[in-house]
Amino acid sequence: TEAWGVRGAFNHNWDPHWSSSLFGAYSAVGYNNTVKNFLGFNPDWEISQIGLVTRWTPVKALTLSGEVMYTYLTQHNTGAVIAAGPTLAGDRGTWSFSVRAKRDF
Repeated sequence: TEAWGVRGAFNHNWDPHWSSSLFGAYSAVGYNNTVKNFLGFNPDWEISQIGLVTRWTPVKALTLSGEVMYTYLTQHNTGAVIAAGPTLAGDRGTWSFSVRAKRDF
């Protein structure tokens, strides 16, 4: 079984009160043939994410932020067990949105 991933981000400070970050990640898990044969299907998967967050600091120690992120899951669920029953196999994408208020004391 092998797993690996990479992540990165770029931050830009627009001025002392505003900043934005673009970030992303990619991870993958691949199982060996022993596991695939034991389970009766291929459980390999990858996940990709990309997002953008913008932060506003109107006063010292208070930060308000909004974030949007897209996540895409690629599944390789193929094989006899998957074909015979209900499945969650298939690729899926989802959007997420969040807002945050952070106060430092």
